[in-house]
Amino acid sequence: IVLKQLTVENASVVMTGHAGARLLTMEGADFRSAFEVEGGVAQGHGKATIATVNLGDLVLLRGVEAPLTMSKETVKLAPIRGRVAGGTATGDLIVHLKGGFRYVANLEVKGASAKTLLAEAKSAGGLSGTLAAKGTFEGSGGLPTMKGRGLGTITGCRVEHGRTLALLAAVLQVPDLASPEFDECRAEFTQSGYRLSTPVLRLVGKAVQLT
Repeated sequence: IVLKQLTVENASVVMTGHAGARLLTMEGADFRSAFEVEGGVAQGHGKATIATVNLGDLVLLRGVEAPLTMSKETVKLAPIRGRVAGGTATGDLIVHLKGGFRYVANLEVKGASAKTLLAEAKSAGGLSGTLAAKGTFEGSGGLPTMKGRGLGTITGCRVEHGRTLALLAAVLQVPDLASPEFDECRAEFTQSGYRLSTPVLRLVGKAVQLT
């Protein structure tokens, strides 16, 4: 079977967890491709564009584009390009079909506004600055099978309306702690299923340094 052109326009995709929570929502997805199917195996190439990608109501990607290639062993979306909170997002996604289903995704964000990211995630926290981050995720199914790791750095970092810092400022009688300015805020994270941890957290400024 030879499909010289297969087109999908303005599609919507929603992925939910076992409890019904939305893990991924895609809107305005267009897909154009050409495939050959022989012996039950599809091979081909194409291009995907997506107007918006919402990752668990935490990260909102816009204008996502990626070439697609498919073989009997893998499906690849690479390189992936998009926009996030005034910055850029790049990465790739590889789905391995041979030897059991599994996937590996890499994502890098540069020049994003931390304040805009928090606003889009409807977070009450007050944080401003410019974010650069990298992350790698892999799994063999839904969120319980996913593992990830990465790091993020915010330059020109300022914390506002932080309850913990406000409490420390009051207890220690150091007003600057209530709304400190840092040259850099850095965090490293690991993720396993539903559990996300930050083994490294470092905030460095001229007046205050926290680790």
